[in-house]
Amino acid sequence: MDAIGKLLQKERALKSQLEVEAKPCPIAETRIPRYMEQLSELGENKTDNNFRFKSITELNLLYYAVFALDEFVYGEANSTAFSVDEINNFKSQRNELNARIIRIENFIEKEQNMGKYEISARVNPLADQSQKVKAMASVTIDNVVAINDLTVVEGKNGLFVGYPQSKDKDGSFRDIVQFLKGEDGKMAKESMELKEAIGKTLVDLFKNGERATPEKAGADKKTVIHEIKAFVTPLRDSQTATKGLATVQVGELFKIGSVRVNQNTKEGTENFGKNFVAMPSRPDKTAENGYRDVVHPVNREFGDNLRKTVLKQFDTQMEWKNRSADKEKSTPEQARQSADKSNPGLE
Repeated sequence: MDAIGKLLQKERALKSQLEVEAKPCPIAETRIPRYMEQLSELGENKTDNNFRFKSITELNLLYYAVFALDEFVYGEANSTAFSVDEINNFKSQRNELNARIIRIENFIEKEQNMGKYEISARVNPLADQSQKVKAMASVTIDNVVAINDLTVVEGKNGLFVGYPQSKDKDGSFRDIVQFLKGEDGKMAKESMELKEAIGKTLVDLFKNGERATPEKAGADKKTVIHEIKAFVTPLRDSQTATKGLATVQVGELFKIGSVRVNQNTKEGTENFGKNFVAMPSRPDKTAENGYRDVVHPVNREFGDNLRKTVLKQFDTQMEWKNRSADKEKSTPEQARQSADKSNPGLE
């Protein structure tokens, strides 16, 4: 009710300004009665603090105002001859209305997109609020993958969310979570929607002094098993436990970097000598093995699929590298014989 009252006040001020400037104001004249009608409806239909509206959203009012303006200027019932200046003024007002409509429609679409993803989050404000980093945070997306070590940061344009990074040997840093880009180099639509949803969730929690999003019952949780793609680079002559480096793509949303294919070097264990997938991690004295994952699966099916996809791609790449190495070592005659065996139909 207060919001509509402010809109009414704004339109009356606009009308007064236009009248002082001796300009026509059909839009203000249309809106004011409609806003007054809304206020009347709010007073009549208030029941248990719930409002029942007939067709009284600002977006509907704007649609109606554009229609009314077109009818006023171009309608068959209108016999008034307007000057060029008046027509240009009407067009300017119509453009202003359309711009407001577009802003509202974009806002509505953005709000709807926020609900596309199941995001649960935790925010832990830092004791020292004098620094740019205000809080540490974590999120779980669609109940399948968790991202830790996020930060809520105070920037020039307000609060934003920072993502965990890994340090390369040359001292440079790269994002562990990489949102996808399109062919034009800009962030892909789904990636942008997810990033905005994560940012809004964490910033709102911090601003409102809340520590976590509400827990949902099992039946209310939405789990989405996204497709997994893996890009693996084997380290063929590696003398360490790390035998390969990988990047994992989660659906069309983002990539997880700093994933490793490690070999189990603990003698006497059941899986000694076998490869396993190690998610990006950080040293942590409180963890059982001294490390904690920065990004990791929280759903068994998703986790199994991720590990199988990475290891399968690792084996495929290793086989290709071994074949290439064998070809380089072979004599021309051996290479010819190998080619003949691969193509028995050729003479």
